[in-house]
Amino acid sequence: SFLIATTYIVTVMLTTSLIGGSVIFEEYLFIVIVTLLVAAAFNPLRNRIQKVVDEAIFSARVNFRDILRSLSDRLRAALSPDEVFRNLVDGLSLHTEASFITAFVNTRGTFRRTASWGDSPAKEFFLPNSLLTGLANVKALARNNAVAGRRNDESFEHEEWLGRIGADLVLPLRTEAKEVLGIVLVGGPSSGQRFDEDEFELLVEVCSIASEVLERLILQERIFLENEEKRRLEELGQLKTFFVSSVSHELRMPLTSIRMFAETLRRHQTIGKKKQREYLEIIEGESERLARLIENVLDFSKVERGVKEYNFADTKPGIVAQKAVKAMSYQFENAHAKLRVSTPRRLPRIHADADAIEEVLINLLSNALKYSTTTKDVSLKVRSNGSQVLFEVKDKGVGIPESEHGKIFEAFYRVRDGQLAQVGGAGLGLALVKHIVEAHSGTISFTSTVGKGSTFTISLPVSK
Repeated sequence: SFLIATTYIVTVMLTTSLIGGSVIFEEYLFIVIVTLLVAAAFNPLRNRIQKVVDEAIFSARVNFRDILRSLSDRLRAALSPDEVFRNLVDGLSLHTEASFITAFVNTRGTFRRTASWGDSPAKEFFLPNSLLTGLANVKALARNNAVAGRRNDESFEHEEWLGRIGADLVLPLRTEAKEVLGIVLVGGPSSGQRFDEDEFELLVEVCSIASEVLERLILQERIFLENEEKRRLEELGQLKTFFVSSVSHELRMPLTSIRMFAETLRRHQTIGKKKQREYLEIIEGESERLARLIENVLDFSKVERGVKEYNFADTKPGIVAQKAVKAMSYQFENAHAKLRVSTPRRLPRIHADADAIEEVLINLLSNALKYSTTTKDVSLKVRSNGSQVLFEVKDKGVGIPESEHGKIFEAFYRVRDGQLAQVGGAGLGLALVKHIVEAHSGTISFTSTVGKGSTFTISLPVSK
């Protein structure tokens, strides 16, 4: 104030000297410059003196401001709603005389405890509609005489409810649209005294900041989930297109063969019996191939809906293997591929659904044939190691890159290899195989080397 007054007086004197010429201009200009320099030099000291005076005379206001800033920084640094609740409870417990502080999150009308300090009340509860409406429109609900200098003017129902849960204050955490995100219950000071005005204002202000942070985090989470849902829907759309395209391609091939040979038999009445038998075998083989594809799709649909059922019984693994080989014989003959089978006469039985295990082997043999683009040599070996029966399907095909090993059992997944772009399939076979094997308490494993082929091994427990 002294420096401001001095600057003002000197400015008046300078103005006078300029107008009337009675004051020496240069001398007073020098005084102004010195005054400003002194003011600049002593400004840090003035700030320090101001702080000392504030702390001595207005300590409550200074402490309130510092505590509020500290708690605000702590709340705004939170990265999740749960962390906000924890920081809120921990921070308030350090700066108030409350006997307990408990934060509850609103989960579809049920308030569930998420952070607490001291002897807190129940873990979860419902709020009456009148209380919920009240919390959406007031800074806090308080019991009568809970805050010094204030008397609660809410209804007796609120007073009774607060007394029942043992809380003196209920502070809402709400959005700008007055949606209650949660509440904070505060017990009265352990000394039996009332909250003073500063404590009450601190509780209200900190809860208001926490509400802003919670609303921001929830909005961010909602935006993230919406983006994730959008991405997932786009991915599902791509999978749907891929699935329809793949299945259509798979269905078209056997249907084309069936139609072509059926038309040949109808139009050419003079075809010899040997050719007729050959064409009928092709039609039968393609029909079985078509039926297997449709069966795969239907079975996968049942698996996805959780309604796939199995008929377990003591089963001879050798017979199951032979049936699978017979079902695939047409495809191997048509592709001029070699299929070697090794099944010992004496094998322990397995407790399994024979049709499901046959389906597993057919899928593995079909994959082995499809991915044997050059050397078409596939083997099926069945053996026992005492407690397990092992089915091993080995090929000398293109193999699977190591980077793809963790994904091949995912539904609709296809190995990303330009050489295999023309290989058909809907990407369901291995996903279905894995589900069937696990439903039989078995395991599936594989080894694969690019350019040398793959070996898939199914291990099923021996029947007890």
